[in-house]
Amino acid sequence: VLIVGDSFAKDLVNVINETGMLSGLQVSTHFISSDCGNLYLHRSFTASIQSSRRTACERTGWYEHDNLKRQLNEADEIWLSSAWSPWVAAMLPESTRNLRAEFNKPVLIFGSKNLGQVTARTLLNLPIKARFDMANFIRSDVVAVNHQMRSTFSPEEFIDVSALLCASELTCRLFDPNGYLLSYDGAHLTPEGAKHLGAQLMKQPRFRSVYVPN
Repeated sequence: VLIVGDSFAKDLVNVINETGMLSGLQVSTHFISSDCGNLYLHRSFTASIQSSRRTACERTGWYEHDNLKRQLNEADEIWLSSAWSPWVAAMLPESTRNLRAEFNKPVLIFGSKNLGQVTARTLLNLPIKARFDMANFIRSDVVAVNHQMRSTFSPEEFIDVSALLCASELTCRLFDPNGYLLSYDGAHLTPEGAKHLGAQLMKQPRFRSVYVPN
């Protein structure tokens, strides 16, 4: 499996590690910042990128990087994970079609996640009993992009990470059933948060049937 993306892709590697899936998978990764767009398109799409960030994006090579092309050819599946912005999400269907057409393998997209405003030090000072009712509203832009992607892609193509993690489209609890904090900054997962999301991921038929360790 090749995982392409930003820090959310790094989170995904932690999630599958916590489930034990790495014992049955070979995983390679390639970093592309969410500012640069996780897209396999003609370079004209780069006009959508802020000019101040374009030079930094040029250094990543996007999908033109020689090592990434080798990884794409070697992988059995391609997983895309990013903090998706609206402009990237709008181009993602064409991008995934291009990837499937050129490399002839499944492409799986993992949606964005958000737990609202999180101040870890304050939350960790809460007594255990007070933690179970703590929930935040999910940022409205993340809700909108996830809805856009759910409407665009089939369940076989798209994993709604926010729904799995939060069990709600609009709000998200901040602690797991044992009182452990799920995220240290509202976007990225703690080790317990990775375990929690991994447990929900493994309930999905695609992962339960294929990736459960022996």
